Amino acid sequence: MSQENRIAIPSWLIVLLVILIGGIFLIGAYIVIRDLNATPADEEVGGGVAFVQDDDFDGIESIDPPRQMPDFTLTGTDGEPLSLYDLPEQPTILFFGFTHCPDICPITLGEARAIYDELGDQGDNVTFVFISVDGNRDTPEALASYFEVRQVDHFAVGMTGDPEEVRRIGADYSVRFVYNEPDQNGNYSIDHTSSMFLLDGNREWIRKYAFGTDSSLISEDLRSVLAES
Repeated sequence: MSQENRIAIPSWLIVLLVILIGGIFLIGAYIVIRDLNATPADEEVGGGVAFVQDDDFDGIESIDPPRQMPDFTLTGTDGEPLSLYDLPEQPTILFFGFTHCPDICPITLGEARAIYDELGDQGDNVTFVFISVDGNRDTPEALASYFEVRQVDHFAVGMTGDPEEVRRIGADYSVRFVYNEPDQNGNYSIDHTSSMFLLDGNREWIRKYAFGTDSSLISEDLRSVLAES
């Protein structure tokens, strides 16, 4: 084809196409995260437990009635077995993720750090537990290194293990995660529920914090829970 016959594509059209493709990707990611975290209002979670939302939903859901959660054992960042019931008998926040997560998990860990800092002297009265859904890559050493990089190693507890065992544990909290197809280099991502789950000192599940809930609202809620402990 001669130089004269080539069709020139306007630069503004290229920019528009890039914006449209990016928008479609973001919408798709939002839908996946929304569906993984959604619990229908009329759906009961196993054992007759229901999520209760106020009309003006602020991201905090009460579990009514509170649900006694079973113990489980995975591997801690020191490579030793670690059970839920080994942890201090105090309010405990659980959340699920993986160290190769590009966005959701770093945001959640940042929020956990903000909550811990906002609680001040009461921060150590709450246990923060990160459970990996990617046990094949997230070895105890990898998890410990990740915590150090994210500057949460001074207060957060890491647990990892066989993905199918984690799947069984997560099911008790209505947690779901889906492995995506690996690329040509073997790298893969995981879509997962990104909520936080609060247990009281008796290991009863009492709250669900939606992803993106303001850390100040969560820390305020935790202060009320600590006051009742």
